[in-house]
Amino acid sequence: MLGLSLHRRGLIFVAAVVVGLPACGDDGGSGSGGSADSGGDGATAATAMSTTGGGADEETTSPPEPDMGLQPPTICQSMCTARAACGDSEVACVNTCDADYANFESEPAPCLSDFEALLGCVGGLSCGDLDLFDAAEGDMYPCAAENDAFTSSCLLGGMVPPPTCEAYCGVLTMCTDVTAPECDAICTAQLDFAMQLSKACEASMTAMLDCVGTLADCTEYDAFDQSTPDDPCAAEVAAVDVDCAM
Repeated sequence: MLGLSLHRRGLIFVAAVVVGLPACGDDGGSGSGGSADSGGDGATAATAMSTTGGGADEETTSPPEPDMGLQPPTICQSMCTARAACGDSEVACVNTCDADYANFESEPAPCLSDFEALLGCVGGLSCGDLDLFDAAEGDMYPCAAENDAFTSSCLLGGMVPPPTCEAYCGVLTMCTDVTAPECDAICTAQLDFAMQLSKACEASMTAMLDCVGTLADCTEYDAFDQSTPDDPCAAEVAAVDVDCAM
């Protein structure tokens, strides 16, 4: 998958729905059905985005990323310099930003310009505001407008998240590190992928996402994500496995 260098924490976007850049720092679960923090099969560049780890605490638990000797776009270098001043790995940031830039450069307008606007905004944040951006809580965090535009043009391809995604993303943002814009991309990609496979797959995928949206707490979500015997959405996951098999 594509590795988006804007955020610190690691994230891998869902399963067979999105294709993209390699994510760094994710220790996602092993749940079925394309849960947000499962590894998955991949995703399309227009509908998948992953974030790199890079905080100082993360670097103590994983080897440093090798310097690829890249000459990234100036705007990537500026953003990564700002990240490094706040304790992130500049090398890891440059490696992933360069890859992201090349990927989004091939996407239809205004994806690249929206990505550049977001990089420029993030590169101008203080360390405290970077923390708020990484958390992406609510609608008023730093660079929220730029993040929304980027999500729409680069990750959603201009698509609007279906109504099913609202409750699903409510649970995901409560129980994982996935932010609301990221979840919109995840959910929309899952449903778009399912729709392209078959009507049966679309119906089963919608039912599974609806089931996740009704989970009462993160204990139930963890059971779903880890495919434990008490998974409350086991029947829906099984239907997806059958109807969306490739």
